[in-house]
Amino acid sequence: MYLDNKHEKYGARGGDADRCMDEMNRYLLESGFSTLYVGNPFDWIFMYALQDDYPLEAFRDFMSRVYTNNEHKLVPHTFTNLK
Repeated sequence: MYLDNKHEKYGARGGDADRCMDEMNRYLLESGFSTLYVGNPFDWIFMYALQDDYPLEAFRDFMSRVYTNNEHKLVPHTFTNLK
């Protein structure tokens, strides 16, 4: 595993995905939530990214694509009714 702050890259080693999933599930359970579930779209995003050799980059790329593909659906916030 390495972290390069200049390029913000994280390279995962073998077994990091399983360890990370275990840690995330442990924190969720300790907080009173259920473990990650592949059928939950939000959980799936994290589980998808964990399988990549560069999980942070995979997560950022996925979220960027989601935003770019749906940008036309976003409603700009207007505050004209606030006084």
